[in-house]
Amino acid sequence: MLKARFKKQLKSFQLEVDLSMGSNELLVILGASGCGKSTLLNCIAGFIPCDDGYFELEKTVYEDTLSNQHIPINKRHIAYIQQENTLFPHLSVKENILYSVTKKSWPDLKEKYQLLLTLLDINNLENRSPKTLSGGQNQRVAIARALMMEPKLILWDEPFSALDHLIREDLRALVNSLKAQLNIPMIFVTHDLEEAFQLANNLAIMAQGQILQMDKRDKVFNSPVSDTVGKTLGITNVLKATYQQSACVGDSRHGQLISFDCDGLSLKAVDISGRLDGLAKGVQVHIGIRPEQILYVREEAGHESPLAENVEGNIFNAVVLSIVKHLESYRLKIILDGFEMPLMMDIPRGVIQRYAIKEGQGIKVLLKYKRIIIMDVIEGQTANDLNCLNEKRHLLDRLPIEGTLNRYRKMPLPKAICPVIGIAGVSNSGKTRIVTALIGRLASKGYRIGTIKHDGHGFEMDHPGKDTYLHRQAGAVSVSIASRKAYSSIRQTPVEEVSLEALIEDQRDLDLILVEGYKFSTIPKFEVVRKERSTTYVCKEESLLGLITDVDNLAENIPQYKFTELEKIIVVIESIMKEVPDEG
Repeated sequence: MLKARFKKQLKSFQLEVDLSMGSNELLVILGASGCGKSTLLNCIAGFIPCDDGYFELEKTVYEDTLSNQHIPINKRHIAYIQQENTLFPHLSVKENILYSVTKKSWPDLKEKYQLLLTLLDINNLENRSPKTLSGGQNQRVAIARALMMEPKLILWDEPFSALDHLIREDLRALVNSLKAQLNIPMIFVTHDLEEAFQLANNLAIMAQGQILQMDKRDKVFNSPVSDTVGKTLGITNVLKATYQQSACVGDSRHGQLISFDCDGLSLKAVDISGRLDGLAKGVQVHIGIRPEQILYVREEAGHESPLAENVEGNIFNAVVLSIVKHLESYRLKIILDGFEMPLMMDIPRGVIQRYAIKEGQGIKVLLKYKRIIIMDVIEGQTANDLNCLNEKRHLLDRLPIEGTLNRYRKMPLPKAICPVIGIAGVSNSGKTRIVTALIGRLASKGYRIGTIKHDGHGFEMDHPGKDTYLHRQAGAVSVSIASRKAYSSIRQTPVEEVSLEALIEDQRDLDLILVEGYKFSTIPKFEVVRKERSTTYVCKEESLLGLITDVDNLAENIPQYKFTELEKIIVVIESIMKEVPDEG
């Protein structure tokens, strides 16, 4: 069993990982270049120290920052197979494979050595120099060298990305064969979607240093939890849709037939995952459909065709904007009548040729209702989530903040002043990354930081990966939620509905409060207790430091900084806070 949970501050974002896997599993981590995949492997291998956290394998703790436990790289018995050629050029293939064992033990390991040569099909290479090997042969030898050391864990860092297609296919088959024969956990990172699908038992989707979703491969592919995950998985058509109504489908095993409104177009889908259970009509969600699940409908195929049965609402007139030829198919960019966003669809070569489809031509298309994927809810929450909130509301207050709280140096400010910073931006703009970075940097200098998540949902407090959970993990002393339905400070007392001004007043003994909000919700007014709106500024003129925002001209006469100016922001905050005298 492998468990890893750690943080590492990188140049442009913070790597924050929490994962576990079984002894004989292959976990594939899929993400774009630069998202932190290789850094994650380097932290596990011991090449890069993590800032905070631990790594445990088969009940042996290799890294633990709280107890200062650290096992050196050479004693970890972790094999690391990289994209680059890492064979020693001055040694033969045989000497490379046996490098991890002493020459005295070579005779005793002869049988194992021969088995590896056979397993990896490199019997005829043992006396050759690495300089004479092809890329695929080099990687086979590197794998043999890794297995010779009897590793407890194998890390694969995009090892086949520089090889040609046929060799990649052969080596992926080899990895699957090793997975079946060896009882060794493996972590394989890649940006190749096809490779991830071929190899994974479990699949993790990574972006900007965060694991966005991790589960069994098919569950992740068939039920992505967000539009970002969906796009990483090749769902190029992602739409914002409003949930209208549901009706039973004949066979209940297929879920409910859902009706959505997409900018005036009526669209049907099946909620196989039950993601909309308990949600009210009118909630907005992301939905997606893969290009191959949009079908060309022949003009002569009327509503009597089996193709159109029960899905009349999913047949649309469209115009072909462009056609790109692929190996076995064509990729069409189309636009549906009455819809502004272009969609991508894949059509077999024979269909294009038979019906002479050209750019600028009008066609009919069908969006397969059982293949439309319902992803994250943009607004709204499920009844189950609300129940979880009631059951877990006090959980975080009973837990230590990973041992960091005792390191804080309390620096109270005068009661009349509590500096406030607003962090405003649209969804997925990076607000939480800025907040957690500020918390970490300022808390390490002794400041006591509180946060208020405005326009959040109460259920997210105890949900790992959600914004307020990340605030707490980063070291915030006090974390509160101000949602659209109620303002709730998470305490060990019953939840109260209070104004946002009262939440700030309640935390006036802190050094700084960060208010994370959506776009215009940060200033100047906030909703209060469901029905009313505040008539006063939450960020008082004498205490406001400014706004960090990706929205231009959000407010007049208030200092504004861009998300990219993190270092400048920290310097400004520290300089102002040092000017505030201690109480007394």
